[in-house]
This record gives sequence, structure tokens and C-alpha cells, in this order.
Amino acid sequence: MIIDKLQKYSKSQELMKQEGAFSLLAAYGFCSLCLFGPKWYELYPKDYNFFLGVFDKANGLYVFDWGKYKETTDIEYRRMIKNGADYLVKTLPLFDEHTRQMDELYSQNNPEQIKKLGKKELRLLFYQATEFTSVLLRDTLFSEALDQQMSKKYYLEAGGKEEEFEEFFSLASLLTFDSFKVRWDKILLAVVKKVNIDYYNLHWMYTDYFSGKSLTEIEKLVKKFDIDKAIKEIEINDKFVLENKQKQDNYLRNLPENLKALAYFILATMQTRDIRKDTFAKGMTIAYNCAWEYFNRIGLEPADCIFSYYTDYLDNILENSNYSDLIQARKKGCAVIAEPGNPVKYTWEFGDYQGLRNTFLDIVEVSNSKTGSIDQIEGQIANSGFVRGKVKIILNLADFSKFNQGDILVSSMTRPEFVPVIKKASAIVTDEGGITCHAAIVSRELNIPCIIGTKNATRNLKDGDVVEVDADKGVIKKLN
Repeated sequence: MIIDKLQKYSKSQELMKQEGAFSLLAAYGFCSLCLFGPKWYELYPKDYNFFLGVFDKANGLYVFDWGKYKETTDIEYRRMIKNGADYLVKTLPLFDEHTRQMDELYSQNNPEQIKKLGKKELRLLFYQATEFTSVLLRDTLFSEALDQQMSKKYYLEAGGKEEEFEEFFSLASLLTFDSFKVRWDKILLAVVKKVNIDYYNLHWMYTDYFSGKSLTEIEKLVKKFDIDKAIKEIEINDKFVLENKQKQDNYLRNLPENLKALAYFILATMQTRDIRKDTFAKGMTIAYNCAWEYFNRIGLEPADCIFSYYTDYLDNILENSNYSDLIQARKKGCAVIAEPGNPVKYTWEFGDYQGLRNTFLDIVEVSNSKTGSIDQIEGQIANSGFVRGKVKIILNLADFSKFNQGDILVSSMTRPEFVPVIKKASAIVTDEGGITCHAAIVSRELNIPCIIGTKNATRNLKDGDVVEVDADKGVIKKLN
């Protein structure tokens, strides 16, 4: 039973959960292949413990070992210290090369080209895109877990003075690059001016961790793009980034070399996690288009391909006579936990999504009970500020309509599609941690108070709660 396995891991591991619009196809496959695939051991010597996913037709939940994510960050930082401050300068080009290769794979496989492939070629391309994306995830996993506490530990080890850490951290973690939103707006601005638009060049920008969109849908969305608004926001951003860069350069100039190296590591983790979104999205787009076409070929509803899993393609399970029944069972609700082994060990359960979800989250909440109380929740500071307001729990697009200007956005994690509600928010609170997460980056860009890494905010708060968000101390207090 999965519940027994999770209870075992909860006794010794630091659990993290992420919840929202995630699908078995678009997200779980990439993550599990990264954490349990053979290429994992090329960078990290120890097994990853487990990765749990729960899904139905509209929702997804992950539970995983956050402590192991932190280990990857620590390993890369120690490697940098051992090999010199230019370690990341030498290793990040490998990520750049993988990005170039993904760009090439993407350009060669638009939907029309995919339709010409045979079934075996479709399965191979699907697996190629999935495996390639999982390697990119592995190469950049170190960028996910870095937080203020880890940064302070490294700062003190490097000889920094405790009373000067806050200044160091605030300046080292300044946003000095274009975030994904700005990059994508700049791409759209360049494209919409063209007479003949190749919408496949934009396809990846509209693929998320749940599914992709058709080129017809993308054409409609591009036509709604507000050019004047984008130009104004880009101008503000460019000025903001330039000012931050000047502040950071002036500060770093006088630091000793070991603290400069740490500052570079912080900045590199932030930038790496942000820019990898482009490459991930291209890999997911290829995989989604292959899956859509394959389901169409075998007479299944193409949109249901989000309930397929990468081993279905690898082992050709799609051709089994009962595969349609399997997809329908997954669609109603399923849980799967991956554990290390050769081959990887998978345990599946089927049932009501909410029942499975609540059972597993109860275990996570008990495991993480030390992170807060009923009336006070603690987390990491992503962007400082102090706000009082009403809570709205936002987990996916279906929740957006209930969000009003000035509400406090509480989510498991934010993603690119959350930007419209983020711009209305007076503050952001997330379960997920790490100064490189989407909420942390966007909150700095828009200067919105933000606390991350609470682990249980979405369980301890509910819609309408009046709370005080003290993002100067990393504390959320219930007032009602």
C-alpha cells in the first residue's frame, strides 16, 4: 500500500508537496525519469528515495523528499568551492548545449511532421523528448532548493559576518535578468509584427504541466496579446533590471572572493531555474504532440493522452486490448509512487482523487507540523513587506475567477499561468520553498510581499481568512 510507504518515508524525510494543474503525462513522467533514471547517478551518488503522484481529470499532487533536493544544491555548492569560483561558468555551458539540442529537436518536429511518423517512430520520439527533458531537469535540479537558511549557512562558512548577512542576501538575490514573463513578451512582440506567423514557434509558450494547446487555440490567444501593455511593462522591467544590476555590481565589487563566489552561486541558481522553463516547455510540447497523435491513431480520445505515462510508450502498453480501461481508471483517480530499483519500482492505486489526496496530505501535515501552528504559519522570506488581507486559495486556473484585487494569494506553488492573478495580489504565500521558485522571482519583479516554503499554508488557511503577512519576518498570522 502506498500509504504505508509514505508513512515510512515521513518518519525520516523532509516532505514537500506541490499541488495544482499537473498531469501524469506532462509532469510526473519527466520528474520520475529524472530522479530514478540511470543518468541520475552520473551526477549524484545516492538513490533518490521516492516520488509520489496523485491525479485525476483536472488535478495533480506531488509528494517528495525535499531534503534530497537540498542535497543536490549542497553538492553543487561544495563542488564549486572545491573546483574554484568559475566551476559553474564551466558547467553551465553543458546546459546551454542541451538547450541547443532541444531547440533543434523542437524545430524538426512540428505537428505536421509528427503526423508523418509511424507508431514506432512516435513512441521513440516521445521517449526521446521525455528522456532529454529529464536530463535537463537533473542538470538543473540544484537550482530548486536554495533558500535563505542555506544561503546563511554558506555565508557564515565563507567568513561573512552574521549582522551583515541580510544586506548580502538581499543584494545577491536581486533580480538582474529578464524573467520568463518578460522574455516571452519580448518574443511575442517580435512575432506579432510579422505578416505570416508560424504559430508552432510559439507553441511551447502555451504548454504547461497539465497539457498543451492546439495551434488554432494559440492563434486566438496571440491575437489577444496586448501590445501596448507589454511595451510599457517591458520598459519598466528593463529599468528595474538595470538598476538592480548596478546595485549588485557596486556591492559585489568590494566583497572578498569567497563571498563573491557565493553571490554568483545564488544568482546562477536563480537564473538557471528561470531560463530552463523555455527548454522544458519545448520538450513537453513534443511529448504532448506525440501522445495526442498516438491516441488519435489507436482510436482513443486524443485529449485523454494526459493520462498516459512514459512507460506506456517505452513498453508499448498502448497496444494492449485493455489500455482504454486503464486510461479511464486513471482518469477517475490514481496514485503512483516510484522508488529506486533496477528496474524502477512502481506501485499504483486507483480510487477517488480527493480521498487519495486527503489521506496522503494528512501524513505530510503531520510530518511538517513543526513548521507552524493553527494560528501562525512560518516560511522563508522571498520579498519583504507587510500586508493584511483576505486569503484566496488558488491551485489551478479554475480558481482564478474567485480572486479579487488586493486578495492574498495562497497556493501550493505558482506557475507562469498564474501571472494575471499575481498582479492583483497584495501578497503571495506558497507551500513550496526555495528562493528560485516562480513565486519568489515574480514577487521581486512586481515588488509584492512574498513568503515561500510554508509547506502547509494551503491546508491551514481557507478562503476568506483574514491574515497578516509579515514578509519581513516570514510569518503569517490568522486574525479571525
